[in-house]
Amino acid sequence: MLQLVLNKATKISVAILLTLSFNMNAAGQIGGVLEQSGKPGSITRTSGEQLLAELNAGVQSLDNVETENGRLKIKFIDDTQVSLTEHTIIEINEYVYDPNPNNSKMALNFAQGTARFATGKLGLVPR
Repeated sequence: MLQLVLNKATKISVAILLTLSFNMNAAGQIGGVLEQSGKPGSITRTSGEQLLAELNAGVQSLDNVETENGRLKIKFIDDTQVSLTEHTIIEINEYVYDPNPNNSKMALNFAQGTARFATGKLGLVPR
């Protein structure tokens, strides 16, 4: 049997790389537009960048999503789905999905309008 022995410096380097990799994923896409009808809405990033909320557009933590004369359905990576009706604004304040439910969390602010929420794997987190 082969055994891998790592010295302290190598262990620290691996830990740093894993942390950086996790943080880059955390800043990446957490879901996307699954369905869109009517006039596309918008996705506004914290940088001020504004995107059309079209089919397959990605969403990230801290995005603001707004519909106009149309509807959207956003699907998150844990299979949670949020359906937005016309003239709805939501703010994705925090989204963390980890296969360990104790490390997962979601915080959305419904600023205006109407939405339907269907939990995915985050709904399995014990209260």
